[in-house]
Amino acid sequence: MKSKVVSSMIDELEYKGGKLFVTFPNGSTYQYDAPEEEYHNILNADSPGSYFSKNVKYKYKYVNVTDM
Repeated sequence: MKSKVVSSMIDELEYKGGKLFVTFPNGSTYQYDAPEEEYHNILNADSPGSYFSKNVKYKYKYVNVTDM
């Protein structure tokens, strides 16, 4: 699943292989060990960037996969 996001903080979300991929407006992409539920929660939030910051950003393990 891949989706564009209407947010000044997040450009695109993708969920595959049990991982959440978040692409930011600067082009960097991070992989989060988050459940699929968080993918849907971000997409359905009134403010996807705020939801991500409060509920995902530092809650789950992550790695920068921009150049991978």
